[in-house]
Amino acid sequence: MLPILPKDPSLKAKIHLLKLRHAFLAVLTEKKQKPFPAVSPQVHTMKPLVVDTMFDLKIGNERKSMKIEFHSLIQEGDDEGNFLVDIEEKQWDYYGRTDSHAKETLLACVAQALAFQRLCVLNEERD
Repeated sequence: MLPILPKDPSLKAKIHLLKLRHAFLAVLTEKKQKPFPAVSPQVHTMKPLVVDTMFDLKIGNERKSMKIEFHSLIQEGDDEGNFLVDIEEKQWDYYGRTDSHAKETLLACVAQALAFQRLCVLNEERD
C-alpha cells in the first residue's frame, strides 16, 4: 500500500483503495468464520514492507525500481537458489510490449508471489 501523505494529490484515490482492501478482507474473514463443509478457506495477508525488505527495495524513504535487479533475480535466483522462476517466452514477449508502469506492476505481482512462497517455505522449515 502506498503511503498516505497529507497533501498528496491522489489522497482520495488512496483512501478509496484502502477502504476497498479492508472491505475485501472483512468479507473473506467473515466467510472463514462461518461453518463450511470440509475445509474452510484461509485468508493470508502480507504487508508491502515484507516485499521491500525481502528484495532490498527501500533506500531511505524511497523505493527502488524493481526493473533494475529483478530480472536477473528471477532468471538466475539468489545465492541460495531461491526466487528462480521459469517464465515462458510468450510471457516475456508480453512483458516487453508493456509500458514502464505496467512492467513495474507485473514485477510487483511476481515479487509478492515469490515473497509469499518464500515465507511459506521458511515456515515449513521452522516446523
